[in-house]
Amino acid sequence: IKYSSVKEVFLTRIFNKSQSTINDSIVIQKDSLRIHGGGIILIADSVYHGPAFILSANCKYILIDSVTLQNFDIGFVVHNTALHLKNVRFKNCSVPVEHKIHLPDDRTISGKIGDSLHIDSVKLKH
Repeated sequence: IKYSSVKEVFLTRIFNKSQSTINDSIVIQKDSLRIHGGGIILIADSVYHGPAFILSANCKYILIDSVTLQNFDIGFVVHNTALHLKNVRFKNCSVPVEHKIHLPDDRTISGKIGDSLHIDSVKLKH
């Protein structure tokens, strides 16, 4: 998504339907952006094995709201803590969120790499 002045994107307006097949990653390079899905279901094309979304390291706050990702190998590839999810559902996604960690080159590192996620609520859909 490359529109420099846009602060909000409505996926149902872009795809013009409630369900759409994706055959390439949606790349986000903006500092901040709200993506409103409106309940849209994004389904990976049967021959596509890449992520649904890639957030660049430049992203600082990206809100994804009311989207279902289905049949993706990877839902989101993120490079920092910019990704915020609201009412997002993953169906048959091998890796819902892949977090890339950049470490200094050619330096000795000591420490612990942790996996944490703060979930405000989880709702089961019947």
